[in-house]
Amino acid sequence: MSQPKSAELKIDKTGFMVLSIKYGEGVHKIPLKPIDDEKAIIYGLGRNLGETIRVIEKNGEEIILFSGYELKKIN
Repeated sequence: MSQPKSAELKIDKTGFMVLSIKYGEGVHKIPLKPIDDEKAIIYGLGRNLGETIRVIEKNGEEIILFSGYELKKIN
């Protein structure tokens, strides 16, 4: 998988928290199960599922740590 071009964290229309990551032309939607205000796990069973996604503060910004990447909000 190549480096993400963009990411969006939101609650979808069914009420699930979803991390949508754009790689090239495709978008990979990852359902999340929130654990607390700072952690969520990738929902489901199978390869790469159950991984923890974390939100940290770095240099005054909220950063999402996902699969070795640091995702931050841009304007």
